[in-house]
Amino acid sequence: MISVVKIGGGTSGVNMSPEDARPLHDEVLAIANDAPADIAPLVKQFSSPTENVLRKADNPDASWNLDADAWTAAATELQARCEAYEASS
Repeated sequence: MISVVKIGGGTSGVNMSPEDARPLHDEVLAIANDAPADIAPLVKQFSSPTENVLRKADNPDASWNLDADAWTAAATELQARCEAYEASS
């Protein structure tokens, strides 16, 4: 479970264990692989927090490399695209 993606003051972070990150990351990447070409990059960008958790687990000295602006833009765009489907169901 992701507790929070914190973005603020030029820093970001995710409170998530590598054990929780791995299956979620794999699932999001599988969704990205099956997604239409215009959505796939957004879904891939959306996976960057879990990717960072896994990279830090493999190498604790690795830098945290989440582009907060790109992640926020991807999340916003995905939400906007999904709202049309939510409204019709």
